Amino acid sequence: MSSSNTKITPFVFAFLAFCVISSKHIIIYNEEILVALSFLFFVVFVSGYFGDTIKDSLDEITINIQSELENFLSVKTQCLYTLQAIHEKASSLPTLIENFDKFTKESTNEKIKASRKQLKKHNN
Repeated sequence: MSSSNTKITPFVFAFLAFCVISSKHIIIYNEEILVALSFLFFVVFVSGYFGDTIKDSLDEITINIQSELENFLSVKTQCLYTLQAIHEKASSLPTLIENFDKFTKESTNEKIKASRKQLKKHNN
């Protein structure tokens, strides 16, 4: 059998099965059955003829979403490293302030002592 015959064989079988089921009055035709059959045939037709196109389109969308996700994760990682560095600087800030406070007090006290010595020399 050729490849076209193997593609048509399931449809022929389905058509024959549908004819038999219809002739035995197993399927009662009403609006719901007709809509369901139309939808089923539409899905089969679309997947048969446009399946590769839809698959390629969905694969392209998947690749785009994956690259955007990787980009987002990269930016998030960089942001977290930056926040960690800022946090480390901020956590060392109180000790820097204490050291600066000690330095300014010592420097001020030395200047006060030096100026008092100068005043004593000048007064004597």
